[in-house]
Amino acid sequence: MLTLTALLLTAVPSAQRYVPPLQPRTYASESGAWSVHLDPTSHHGEGEGRYVATHADRTAWSDTLPFTFQDAVLDDSGWLAGYAYTHGLAGLDGEPGDLVVALVSPTGEVVWSDATERRPSRDLHAAPEPTVVGLVLDAGHERFLLRLPGRSFAWSVEEWRAHDLRTGRRIAAFVPAELAGRTADEAPRVVAVRALPGAALYACYGQRTRYDRDPAREDLVLDLIDLEGRPVASVVHPGELAALDTLEQWSVHEQILRHGLAPAGPGRLSVWLPDAGQRVAYELAERGDGRDLVEAGRAAWTPPPRKPGPPADAEPIELRRIAEVRLGSGPPRDAPFRRIHAYGFDARGRVLVVDDSDKAAGAVECVLLEPDGEVLARRRLELPETPYEARFRWWPFRSGRWLLTATWRDDGMEAHGRAWWASPDTGELRPLPHWTLSCVDGIAETADGGILASAATLDGSLLIFNLGCFDADGAARWLHSGPSVQLAPGERLGTGDVAVSPEGEIAVLDSGRKAIQFIGPDGTWRETVDLAAVWEDAPRYPACIETDSTGAFVLVDSNLERPVRRIDRDGAVLAALTPRRAGASPEGVLAHRVRVAPDGRCWTSDGHVLLRLGPDGAADRTLGPTATEDSLAAPGATRIDRLRGRVVIQDKIGRALHVFDAQGAQALVARPDPDDYAGKWHGDRLLIGPDGALYASTSALPGGWLAFDPTGARRGPAELERGTVGFAPGGRRWSSLMKGLRLHGPDGRELGTIQRRADGVWLSVADSDLGPDGSVAVLERPQPGSSPQTRCVSLYDPDGTPRVDVPLPGDAGRVWKVAHGGRWIVVHGYQAPAWLLDLHAGTWHRFEPPWVETVSEAGYVLGVSADGRELWAVDPVEGLLRRYALPGSG
Repeated sequence: MLTLTALLLTAVPSAQRYVPPLQPRTYASESGAWSVHLDPTSHHGEGEGRYVATHADRTAWSDTLPFTFQDAVLDDSGWLAGYAYTHGLAGLDGEPGDLVVALVSPTGEVVWSDATERRPSRDLHAAPEPTVVGLVLDAGHERFLLRLPGRSFAWSVEEWRAHDLRTGRRIAAFVPAELAGRTADEAPRVVAVRALPGAALYACYGQRTRYDRDPAREDLVLDLIDLEGRPVASVVHPGELAALDTLEQWSVHEQILRHGLAPAGPGRLSVWLPDAGQRVAYELAERGDGRDLVEAGRAAWTPPPRKPGPPADAEPIELRRIAEVRLGSGPPRDAPFRRIHAYGFDARGRVLVVDDSDKAAGAVECVLLEPDGEVLARRRLELPETPYEARFRWWPFRSGRWLLTATWRDDGMEAHGRAWWASPDTGELRPLPHWTLSCVDGIAETADGGILASAATLDGSLLIFNLGCFDADGAARWLHSGPSVQLAPGERLGTGDVAVSPEGEIAVLDSGRKAIQFIGPDGTWRETVDLAAVWEDAPRYPACIETDSTGAFVLVDSNLERPVRRIDRDGAVLAALTPRRAGASPEGVLAHRVRVAPDGRCWTSDGHVLLRLGPDGAADRTLGPTATEDSLAAPGATRIDRLRGRVVIQDKIGRALHVFDAQGAQALVARPDPDDYAGKWHGDRLLIGPDGALYASTSALPGGWLAFDPTGARRGPAELERGTVGFAPGGRRWSSLMKGLRLHGPDGRELGTIQRRADGVWLSVADSDLGPDGSVAVLERPQPGSSPQTRCVSLYDPDGTPRVDVPLPGDAGRVWKVAHGGRWIVVHGYQAPAWLLDLHAGTWHRFEPPWVETVSEAGYVLGVSADGRELWAVDPVEGLLRRYALPGSG
């Protein structure tokens, strides 16, 4: 059967593919007389597998075989057939490996195997080819079928290969859709295939989208196919299923994979109709001209749960608040702004800033400043309500007002867009009545105050490109829209950031082609400039473009050594610079938010301060909050020092580490050197050593860590593994593997790993933490796939020996963080409630903080106090520590 995981990995490419672990499983024959338990020796099934076969409640054989079956079938005689990927489904270290199909006898002998070299897929982000989409046991004819996709993205045109179940010899190979005379568009996508008992036939259940009727609905098709692949009979249930649009529908489709088709005895089978909530039984009947399927009855039917019911919900708990203390003096209140969502300039050169540090409360502040930092006006604006959670973007206009756009997706995953004019002078939000554009990529102002906009959005499986000019009410003056807009012969529209020259000419930055398309004010294509053909160093991914008062363009390609380029109309580079703070090395983050003032000067931002850049790229003016000895200008990474009862917060401006005690008093400040955080990635992790030393991750130093001694004095680069997550007794330390944890000795030598739960299930780690005794708590990440396991918090001894797996409670939703405080283990999200595990009683408790709805958007950090008697909650943005008494603390 094609699992949902395989469907997602092969049929639907994605930019970020997660491959779940290949978990231990047991294959059973139809009567249950035989079973084979397979324990993979590697995370994704690459390499050997351990097999134990049982017959009549006795071990028939056990062995380690050189392959790990991804899927297999087992008949009542003990013959086991399956397929494996030598380098896992997705390949290993860029090597696709082989597809191995093998047959194992009832004595454990590999009687036949066949290896096919895999190759990288022709489709972006898809698994290497060939990839098996299904395996079918035909015990009555002592054969098994291997189902392979015929060609990329024509998943309805499968090739079936029949093999002898005693020798492995290939008996036949055919493409059922071709033998039925169906094209790829006409043939259903195969969901399930079963051998029909008592007949030399296969039953095939599939889904087919009917674009000539209703693309939002799918037909369910039941086909009978003979042993040579020829069609025998077919039944269609038109429009029975909604197309894949929502997560709820994905769940229905997953159930179809498991329960859509079921043989029900010789010449009988049944299918599930999800929307009707029925199982329909069919019988094979002889007709004068052949055989047909006859409906034999219907009955209401609901799929059984895929696994035992979820764990019980946690019992609510109320905790007594001991104190709420401010850490130091708190965030600076006299700063002109705290967090920059967007900024720009009006026609007079004054600075416009949208501060969204209070976004969680549904509001932003619009600030107007002189270039020297003098605040001229400040206005709080309430964000408009939308039917679903929306993504808001702010676009500055030289008139001094802002264009606010919003994009959201409804339950059917359809994108919607709205826009408003925002006036900081009056606080008014005026909707654009005719605006419908969603997923906006770029906005620019036309000379007469109109709006130029580009956007790209998915409509089903089609990418729709939009480029248009709109009036002040959002009505289109002209619009190019479609999956493939042809501007001129051989010239197709690309979308990205846009700019308008003083003469009104439109520049569209096509990041994929690394080119600029020039379009007239009326939407007529004029010319395309290929930047790769003009620049000495090849462009990587140009993403932002603006014009200045001279008609030149300022373009940003943050992947280049000199990312900010001033170019002429022909693409020639007039000047190039690398943004950096005064007296410091370049930082990649500063190349992402460059804008041009009316006087031609370039400005940039790190999200907290504004920097005016000189000709050499060094900042000669800084506007925004200033980090001081006892206040945090821009709180970032946060960690609770459980051993000493302290809170450590790193300021994003200057990267200093501020340490506060339980009463909020500042214990120390650890300051890095200016160049410690040069580069494109700054890191966001903190560690605290057994002696109180502080460690902060940074990409600029060898080893990826910067160390400070317990007094806060800078030690320099630390000899730690880049993925270090905590310190264990005896100078040992744990580092993350992504698939688990690795234990290192004081000299860095590997001492052991944590890769499985106590029950043998492979881990995928969301977070981990060390307890006071050196034991380790691991929180699993959710694992999509055909055989999901109950998500757990797993505990391990200090040497990594599994101790116990504790399932999360049923009401624990999107939790990603774990804190191990000894008796109490805390799991939480960023703004969700917290769940407390009492290890003494083995019970979960749900804690709903009264302030959870008003916490800053960055969320909060939870932990347990040094004495284990208090729950600590830190809101780093507001600079608050809230302390609660845990049960049993007196």
